[in-house]
Amino acid sequence: MPRYLSVISYQLSVISYQLSVISYQLSVISYQLSVISSLITVYCLLDGYAVPLATLKKASPHTPHPTPNTPHPTPHFPNGQSRLDLSR
Repeated sequence: MPRYLSVISYQLSVISYQLSVISYQLSVISYQLSVISSLITVYCLLDGYAVPLATLKKASPHTPHPTPNTPHPTPHFPNGQSRLDLSR
């Protein structure tokens, strides 16, 4: 085999290895994002933000849009903190 073909073959194997490393890193990132998504879901469920889809109403043309002064419905608990305290 001519030398240039062996060099090309080696370079292709290096590129293949680098692509496999990148693929692995992307799978790790994907896993981490799924963990973050599940944590956000659990946080929202604990704080009472979850609303069953069947109870959501479609907006009509006459539905008023919230203004900047519209109060946000924040759930409050007897001790004044949410059930999931992130300060610990």
